[in-house]
Amino acid sequence: MKEITTINAVIMKAVADKEFRQKLDSNPAETLKEAGVKLKDNVNVKIYYDKKDLPNESNGHEMPLLFPSAEQQDKIIELIESKKKKDKEDIGDDDLESVS
Repeated sequence: MKEITTINAVIMKAVADKEFRQKLDSNPAETLKEAGVKLKDNVNVKIYYDKKDLPNESNGHEMPLLFPSAEQQDKIIELIESKKKKDKEDIGDDDLESVS
């Protein structure tokens, strides 16, 4: 697997690639590590699909990961397609500012 390194890039890949999303859903910490994201030992990554479900406080052992809303996912897919057509460059964190 190509090293991705940023959580934003992992989320973008999961939005665009159903198979990768299933892998991320089933084992988020391992999938992030395989993608090149550095995680602390013994951290539990939990994916949330609604902002209201996010915990108010961190317990130090859980890393909450908020998946984009359906509207945000549509924008991410548009951004990916636009980038592919324009310059075929990788999409960076700066590109995601327009999505949030």
